[in-house]
Amino acid sequence: MLPNLLVRTALVTATAAALAAFGAAPAAAESVEGTITHVELHDTPRHLKVRTGGDEVQVRISNRTQVDFGAADEGYFSEELSSLKSGMQVRVNYDADQPARLVSVLSVPSEVRRSAIDAFERTRRGEGSLDELAGDAGEMKVRLSDVDRRRGTFRGDFRGTERTFQTDDPKILANYQPGDMVFVKVRNGEVVDIRSAAETGRIVDIDRTAGRLIVNVDGRERTFKMDRVASISKRLFEGDQIRFVYEERPDGDLVITDVDKVSGSIR
Repeated sequence: MLPNLLVRTALVTATAAALAAFGAAPAAAESVEGTITHVELHDTPRHLKVRTGGDEVQVRISNRTQVDFGAADEGYFSEELSSLKSGMQVRVNYDADQPARLVSVLSVPSEVRRSAIDAFERTRRGEGSLDELAGDAGEMKVRLSDVDRRRGTFRGDFRGTERTFQTDDPKILANYQPGDMVFVKVRNGEVVDIRSAAETGRIVDIDRTAGRLIVNVDGRERTFKMDRVASISKRLFEGDQIRFVYEERPDGDLVITDVDKVSGSIR
């Protein structure tokens, strides 16, 4: 009995030492497929509830969670967490207790799709209140065209339509100029916050002929088109770390309009 006990003790000790030296093995990736029953974007932690069979699974989501809609729904739904609605059939990929990496939308209820199409058409025509255009997330991505700090107002382009915005505090406009791309937070028809829309990422692939970039942003590979293709693309290479601004065009394309190289290429 004693020899067996010593062997087991030695194995436990060796295992503990190995874990201490190399760290615990990474948790296996998991996946759940089913129907969204609840989307929580405001309380902490943000999460989805997905019903699969007779069970309901709660999965955390974050800004790094990628949302992927099928080809039939591209353009009508933006790839944002706020586009996720109850009733959608989804497949969610995540790692143990970490926020989901990817939410793939497999199907959309007809009434939700109809509402999204109607909202898309209203937005394209520049109709609807600011709160409606901002959606559940309460944010709009806008390129500034005119800033009046005295009155606390500004004009900006939102998805191809020029609109006028009123701030609740003119001071939030102090650091912004016409031409800047910004996120504006809207509440009750007024802008309550504003921040730069510039992002950073690493170029994974570049197609100069098509004017297309694939950029890794916070672990997500995203595809962008380039405005002024010749002038922008000739100074960019795979491996470059870039800081860039993009806008979403009415046709759904994500187009880089301004870019700066943060670090050199791996050429």
